[in-house]
Amino acid sequence: QFRSLPTVRRLSGGGAILHDQELTYSVVLPAQHAARHNPVGLYATVHRALIRLLGDCGAAALLRADHDVRLAAIRDAANAATPPATAEPFLCFLRGDPNDVVHGTGSKIIGSAQRRRRGVILQHGSILLRTSALAADLPGIQDLVPNFLLAEFTERLPAAVAAAVADRWTVRDVTAAELQWAEDIRGRSA
Repeated sequence: QFRSLPTVRRLSGGGAILHDQELTYSVVLPAQHAARHNPVGLYATVHRALIRLLGDCGAAALLRADHDVRLAAIRDAANAATPPATAEPFLCFLRGDPNDVVHGTGSKIIGSAQRRRRGVILQHGSILLRTSALAADLPGIQDLVPNFLLAEFTERLPAAVAAAVADRWTVRDVTAAELQWAEDIRGRSA
C-alpha cells in the first residue's frame, strides 16, 4: 500500500514514517554541546519536554519505558503473560522503544531518531496528530484527546524543544537561501 508514495531515506535510519497528519521537529547540536557525552539521554531530555508541553495542551503522555513498567505491574497483578515478540514492523509508529512518547493507552504519538557524526548530533522526530487513511491503526493525539490544544502546541513546540537542549537559543524564520538549499537537495534525491 505504500509502494506508490514518494520516499526519502533518512540519514538516521529507523522505520518508515508516513508524513501525513503529523508534525516534525529537528534539533542539531554542535560537537561541543554537553549532550554529545550522552546522546541516548538526549532522547529522554527532548521527549520529557514534549511530554510537559503535551500535558499543558491537554494530552497526558509518558515515556514508553514508564508506561511499560505500569503495564508490567498490571500484568503481574493479573498473572498475565507478556505477549511474544514479533518481527519488526515497517512503520516506525508500530515499533517500540523505551524513549518513545506514548499516550496512556500505549499508543505511540512521538518517535525520534538520531544521526551522530564527528560529535554533531541531529535528532528529529515525528509527532502523530491524527490517523492517516494509509495507516488506519495508528491513532494520533487529536484522535486520542479530541480537546487537544493543537494551535497552542504548535506555537510552543519550537521553544519547548530549544529550551530542553540549550541555555541560550533563538527561534527564527527559515531564510530564502535555506529554502533554496532544501529544494536543491530534494531535487537531487528525486
